[in-house]
Amino acid sequence: MARRRSKPQRVAQRPSTEVAVPTPEHGAHTLGVWRGTIVGRDRSDLFVELGPRMQGVLRVEDFDQPPSVGETVDVTLHGREEGLWILSPSASLPLASWERAQIGDLVEARLLSATRGGFDARVGKLHGFLPFSASGLGRRDKPETLLGRALPCEVVDVDTARQRVTLSHKRYLARLAEARAAAGARLRPGQTVRGRVAELVPFGAFVDLGQGVRGLLHRSNIAYERVLDPAEHLSVGESIELLVLSIRDGGRRVALGLKQRFPSPWAGLARRVRHGELLRGEVVDVVGFGLFVRVVTGVVGLVHQSELGLAPGMPSGHAAREGDQVVVRVLALDAQRERLSLSLTRADGSRLDPEEHLETEDLERLEVDPSLRSDGLGRLLHAALRERTDQGGSA
Repeated sequence: MARRRSKPQRVAQRPSTEVAVPTPEHGAHTLGVWRGTIVGRDRSDLFVELGPRMQGVLRVEDFDQPPSVGETVDVTLHGREEGLWILSPSASLPLASWERAQIGDLVEARLLSATRGGFDARVGKLHGFLPFSASGLGRRDKPETLLGRALPCEVVDVDTARQRVTLSHKRYLARLAEARAAAGARLRPGQTVRGRVAELVPFGAFVDLGQGVRGLLHRSNIAYERVLDPAEHLSVGESIELLVLSIRDGGRRVALGLKQRFPSPWAGLARRVRHGELLRGEVVDVVGFGLFVRVVTGVVGLVHQSELGLAPGMPSGHAAREGDQVVVRVLALDAQRERLSLSLTRADGSRLDPEEHLETEDLERLEVDPSLRSDGLGRLLHAALRERTDQGGSA
């Protein structure tokens, strides 16, 4: 079956509606960003489909974790060779070839030595000069810390006779910040985006959204279950679809959500359960101030120490251990804030009977037929038990 080619999606605005082909007057590079799909790979190259009769190639070495076939990537075009566009990831601004260096071009300069007022540098076969004031060094920083490093810079002057260029790393940083801000400005709360996990931290994950934009996926927004270790749910380099939750500081701070892309089990539970009803759950964590109990997949509630039915001062572990099945009474449910308060005791303080609870199928019946519910605590449970008894007898 022939692969259906998708039309390339424009990520950056351009003044023309025509295909963004790099023109001679702008050199071999362009700041336009395209979105394509990885359609193949060999040892050193990734092949990208940008649209009908428009394919390109990326170097595998450009990625810490190369994308897989079928994943989408944002790329920058660098001219054509043998019918294929030469591409680079758009997370960083494209660099021009030293052979065609012009004012405004972005190049990579290797700093060779520190002289009066700046650095002697090499840009391909060209000599370069990077003034200290344009290097990004702070007043207390030592120039020696940059020697031997390759810095992306903007060309601010070209002396063709001497084959020498004057450079500015600060201008490159300013352009990079502008590109990131522009990419961030295109994001909107509620928008679905695809990103690659760049870093895992105890409080969540940083996700690379392309074009230099990173967002934070907090661990509370990874899953509806309690997430203690993000590494149990995500891996570095993994490509995931996320929902944009909020954007602050002009697009520089982006909050992302993974669980928000799926129906909330909290909303479903809120439709089926009322205050005082009894549920069976599994103890998933024992802490000093109580127990955490999972009542349905994705919903974990807290049984505070005062609701364990223990004598004052007794540790929570005397009530139940992790993995135990317990019957709990619903004290309060706030689906919007994802808060569920539970108790192991009746209203009079006595411990609940392990047989007093609603099974999952009872909760589902409540949502389908609300008339089964009554105001008296336990009447629904008794009705469910009678129905099961009748069914057993008829069988």
